[in-house]
Amino acid sequence: MSKKECELLVIFIAHPNQIVTRDTLTKKVWEDKGVIVGRSLDTYISKLRKLLQDDDSIKLTNVHGVGYKLEY
Repeated sequence: MSKKECELLVIFIAHPNQIVTRDTLTKKVWEDKGVIVGRSLDTYISKLRKLLQDDDSIKLTNVHGVGYKLEY
């Protein structure tokens, strides 16, 4: 797991079954740490989903136009 994937997972675990906005995720993981590329968050969410896919009790869902939610 990469550092960014780990940082995202820590945020989701701290907010179980709650929507975390795209803005919040971007600020907490990328702000003041370099250039933010438009689709970076989506890329890392996709990677995180692949890492979590073997556990059926965990689901990382997209809340259209708002953010993401880790359900478990």
